[in-house]
Amino acid sequence: MGWSLAVMGAIAVQGGLLGAIAFALPAYAQTSPMPMPALEPSVSTEAEALQNQSTAVEAVELTLPDLINIVIQGNRDLKNAVLERVVQRQVLEQEESRFDPQFTPDFSLQVDRDLSSSPPSSNGARSDDNFATVGLDDRTTLNQSLQVSSTLRTRLGTELSIGVDPIDDAGRVNLTVTQPLLRGAGRAVNEAPVRQARIAESNNVLALRQEVIDTITTSITQYTTLIQSQEAVDIQVQALERRRQQFEIIQALVEAGRRARVDLIDAERTIAEAELGLQNARNQLSQANTDLLNLIGSDTMIQFVAPEAALDQLFAASVRQAAEFNLDQLIGLAYQIRPDYLQAQSNLELEDLGLLLAEDNRRWRLDLESTTRLGNASPRTGAVLQLTRTFGDESLETAVQRSRTNILQQQNTLAQLTETIRNEITDQLGDVDSELAQVESAQRATEAAELQLQITQEKFRRGRDGVSLFDVSQREEDLVNAQNAELQARISFFNSIAELERSVGITLDTWRPLVDLSPILAEEDEGG
Repeated sequence: MGWSLAVMGAIAVQGGLLGAIAFALPAYAQTSPMPMPALEPSVSTEAEALQNQSTAVEAVELTLPDLINIVIQGNRDLKNAVLERVVQRQVLEQEESRFDPQFTPDFSLQVDRDLSSSPPSSNGARSDDNFATVGLDDRTTLNQSLQVSSTLRTRLGTELSIGVDPIDDAGRVNLTVTQPLLRGAGRAVNEAPVRQARIAESNNVLALRQEVIDTITTSITQYTTLIQSQEAVDIQVQALERRRQQFEIIQALVEAGRRARVDLIDAERTIAEAELGLQNARNQLSQANTDLLNLIGSDTMIQFVAPEAALDQLFAASVRQAAEFNLDQLIGLAYQIRPDYLQAQSNLELEDLGLLLAEDNRRWRLDLESTTRLGNASPRTGAVLQLTRTFGDESLETAVQRSRTNILQQQNTLAQLTETIRNEITDQLGDVDSELAQVESAQRATEAAELQLQITQEKFRRGRDGVSLFDVSQREEDLVNAQNAELQARISFFNSIAELERSVGITLDTWRPLVDLSPILAEEDEGG
């Protein structure tokens, strides 16, 4: 795929499509601008029509992969999701440091002055367990203390604390070991918060992937809306041209005396109706273009134009893809990769961990604490066994019951989602087959309408079978309706493929070879 910076410059100046984030972010949050897709000026009929409306709007050609690339870079909702990942990763790092040593320096300096009428009887330096005291004069003493402590919690719940006073001449070292025997004891309880944080982080990645999937699907449907609106304009342009040609024929017949002049009035009316239909189609095209600009996060004055063969190419690729779909394989794949289903499974695991902690909090607290003081003078050691229980606190039992209820509810949610996914994919695959059949029927209807119009026009020109201008106009309207119906059927078929891919969860796999997802999902994929 070729790339160009021509349109990138225009968008950056007028709307800031890919404005850089002003503050420092980790590498995965700093989405540097990607090369802009090559958006070549379109020479289609639609571009010419738009240029006739306003020369201030530049028409540029845009393919679907180009659009998705631009959306991945510029969509503000995705940018906010990437920014949120900064905090989410920090939360995980915070929990994973739960068993790392923590150092706490504590320095204090205190000056005391005796304000009594008589000075103290002694001015000697003294010290106690916490302070080193120095006499400055008869009434003033300086107390100073420096404590450096380190705390370490093991995965069994054991808490080790060591404290040292570097300025203490006695060189005392305090060592405390606390071992829970009931509440808070064991690897399962102590590692539960870390496991919860990791599961939550996994859910955050799945949520981001789901948002990218939804955004890509929205890009697809809005692009097909652009195609549909663009093709609808061309249909109306062709209808208007046919009616103008019909007017010229009638005008020649009137001048030759073969038609009444009143037929010219009817012909002018049909032209006015076609012009109104064309204007309405152009308004819909303008709205489709505005929706695309909103999606990519830009207010640049650009009219996107799909390539002339875009719909045929997308439709042909979708037909080939639909031929490979298998219902059982799609359902099984959805259970393996669909983000919301994986999140539901993770949420059940989170509820199990929540019940584990709630039941642990309900237990008695029995701790064995050992303290040891080492140094040049008076070393000593001791141990205490402490039993604690709060009676009358119903919140502990409430938390257990709530966790058990949450597990049952989450099991029901997972079972319901399992059925929903199966039914959803079954219905959507049926829609794909049905809409493909509708495309074939619409094509035959269009061919029949074209043939009927040609026959009616020929009869009208020859004045046979009492065919009137009204009959020609009716056949003309039938053809326009048939063409729009065929267009709608093709668009609906392609959109149904996109919706089916979203339901299965394979949207990213489908588009990853064609678009660059690394600005958003690079580190998530590595971590997954």
